[in-house]
Order: sequence, then structure tokens, then C-alpha cells
Amino acid sequence: MFKIIYLIICLAILSYKDIRSRTVPVMWLILMGAAIPVMYVCDYKAGGEIIQYSQIVLSIMVMSVCSRMCI
Repeated sequence: MFKIIYLIICLAILSYKDIRSRTVPVMWLILMGAAIPVMYVCDYKAGGEIIQYSQIVLSIMVMSVCSRMCI
């Protein structure tokens, strides 16, 4: 549940910044994407879902490829 709320907040912030300045800073995307593996671990520690390492590795790979393409 925390992951969904986090993603909604992140998308709202990025949408606001995009509408206001017509640009999305790459650093915001990197920081928000880097928090996803941390959220999976925190969710597991709180008694939530079992950690699926394939999703964590995939999210890290996608984030690193996208950040390289944007910079």
C-alpha cells in the first residue's frame, strides 16, 4: 500500500513541475526511481509481500538505462 501512495505522490510532483515549467528534471526521476528498491525492502520488513529480487533488479536496470539516455 505504501508503494502505491509513494508512486502517486511522485507522479503528482512530477506532473506539477512539468505543467509549471514544461520540464522534468532528470535528478528527480533518478531520486524517485532509486527509492523503489528501498520501498520493497521496507515493505517486507513491515510484514508485507515477499521481496521479489527480479523486480528490484529490473527496476534498477531500467532506471540506470533511462538516466543514461537522459543525461
